[in-house]
Amino acid sequence: QTTHFSIMTTTNTIKFNVGGKHFEVSRDLMEEHSETMLGKLVSEAWQQDPEEQVFIDRDGDIFAHVLNYLRYGSIELPHTVPRSSFERDLDFYGIVLKEGEIKEKSFDMIASLRQDRDEAKKHLNSAENKYEMCVFAAAVYHEYIMEKERNK
Repeated sequence: QTTHFSIMTTTNTIKFNVGGKHFEVSRDLMEEHSETMLGKLVSEAWQQDPEEQVFIDRDGDIFAHVLNYLRYGSIELPHTVPRSSFERDLDFYGIVLKEGEIKEKSFDMIASLRQDRDEAKKHLNSAENKYEMCVFAAAVYHEYIMEKERNK
């Protein structure tokens, strides 16, 4: 059974300072996730002054993705954020990760780069074929001119 804490409603937002990066988050979002460490941290039981900024000694860049995960229920991580670091912070914040809710852009990017590479190969092959045809045509024309000169 999950214990839910009520969150003070004197302000509509909560201010976080995570690793020196500042965030302002709606209280509603934290209330939706009151069972997490973040929700508990800003509950009446823990936060005495709702106007005071909450400091968390973690990576602020990853925290931004944690907030997006809370907002949308899934996340597409950029290739610059290791999945293991993101999952470690979810665990730290007491957020349960649902299976299949993390997509990593790096895989999409690799697929896109492969597709671009294949397309470039097609263009290169086409250009090489056209070049060879031009060289052949120039050689045939040269032979034609030489033959014409000999027959004069």
